[in-house]
Amino acid sequence: MNYRTAIIPIVATISICQLAAADLKAFEFREVLDDAAYQKAVSLLPKDRIDPEKVEHSPFPTWGVIVATVDDGTQASQQGLQMGSIIYKLNGEEYFYRDLGIVANESGQRVVSVVAPDGKRQEFSFKPGRIGFTSMNGYRPEQYMLQNLTRGSWDADMLVACVAWQNGYQDLSETALFRAVKKGMKPSTFTKSFGMLMAYDQGKAEQSKQLLNSLLEELPKDPQLIPRFYLPFLRTQALAFQDFDLFGSCMHEFAGVKRRFQESTIKSWKAWAKAGPHPSILSHTEEGGNLMPLIKTERVAWSTGYGGFDADSIRNGSFQGGAPLGRYVFNAFASSQPVKNAIWEIHVAYQDAAPFRAGVLFEGFTLLKFNLIDKDGKTESAKQVPTYEDYRVVARIQLDHEFTGDRVVQLMGGPSFGEAVSVHHRIPFVETGVKMGDNLTPKENFFKIQLVRFNDEVEILLDDHSIFHIPIDPNVGELAFSYQGIGTGLNIKDMTLKPLIAKDGK
Repeated sequence: MNYRTAIIPIVATISICQLAAADLKAFEFREVLDDAAYQKAVSLLPKDRIDPEKVEHSPFPTWGVIVATVDDGTQASQQGLQMGSIIYKLNGEEYFYRDLGIVANESGQRVVSVVAPDGKRQEFSFKPGRIGFTSMNGYRPEQYMLQNLTRGSWDADMLVACVAWQNGYQDLSETALFRAVKKGMKPSTFTKSFGMLMAYDQGKAEQSKQLLNSLLEELPKDPQLIPRFYLPFLRTQALAFQDFDLFGSCMHEFAGVKRRFQESTIKSWKAWAKAGPHPSILSHTEEGGNLMPLIKTERVAWSTGYGGFDADSIRNGSFQGGAPLGRYVFNAFASSQPVKNAIWEIHVAYQDAAPFRAGVLFEGFTLLKFNLIDKDGKTESAKQVPTYEDYRVVARIQLDHEFTGDRVVQLMGGPSFGEAVSVHHRIPFVETGVKMGDNLTPKENFFKIQLVRFNDEVEILLDDHSIFHIPIDPNVGELAFSYQGIGTGLNIKDMTLKPLIAKDGK
């Protein structure tokens, strides 16, 4: 397994901004793809999202929540809500973030305004009770950019950069930015935010930090300079630097989403960083007996959204199964013997429930993730969003597709989803050509995942290689565990859950 980010040959580079520090070289976008490769990659993007005229007159909202699945026999299906529709209003108010919830108005109704996949606007009124759909955030950054950046001959390249980045095709995005700058596009907070992320991915941490500081200086002058969904990247980046003073400067509220980090948490993280370096948790702990035979299904508010199955199916430490695209395999469990410090080890192989088609964004929505959960919701984020599993995650490993068809490992940890450290590693993945809906039991390419929590730290290891280590909210107590597959077949041949104690017994 390959844990490093792939190194791409640099064909050419171009500067996009002069940084404040005189001795710090300006960040340069690279022309990673030659013209033939660029045009081929662009041809896979949705045409209506990279054509300036079509984007300018798009019927779809810039911000919204996509209807991912609609369950048969529910209010949603009976009223004709379609998969792929974009919710843009709830009870007459702008609705752009799925975590805000579908709350009722004064009359108990939930009035949802959507744009259907064909661009037509519809309105639905749902009564109390289950509506019957799942959703994911769906925004169109290219529309925001076209509305807020100076227009020019670079418009199409900027749209390509937005859409490619949103779908994980960084090489295409960077090449598009190179071409836009070459055509005369001036620096902006948007290009700086891209530069910040790309510099870090290229190992230029100091340059990335300088760009982050520059963005923080400009934000108070105009909070609209960076799209609302890009703001959490600032916090994520500060955490990636392990710079908690800088992290404290990134605590901007954005468009109705409240800040979830507390000063007490930040203070404890600063103390952790200053006390470093921190060796692997496994170097100073010992494992107890396997708790998997003692697990029980968690049937609580945060675990019911995906229709999970009984812990009996995995109590022996193995599982085989699959789910077609747009559907979920989900299980949430805890140990009958409460556990706070633990190592959850999984030997797993997986594959997609259908061949991946580059450029078909929604059909390519497949992922597999394993989570350590704040079982009792002790963190501030869990208290604010008590019914949503993601806000109880203290560590996560997620495997999903990039736009190119590459497999990516995404690692997360911290006191709340979306504002935690997020690190990506590309890994090899072989297409299987399995048809959607097949009962999948992959036989090869097993690898080992270890999610570890000890006191106020979490660590993630792949094949015994430590790739993620960060402090967590000290309020987290007993752990629960969950895994989720979307459009994924998986074969767990061996899974253990063991308590951890310090080697010196303390």
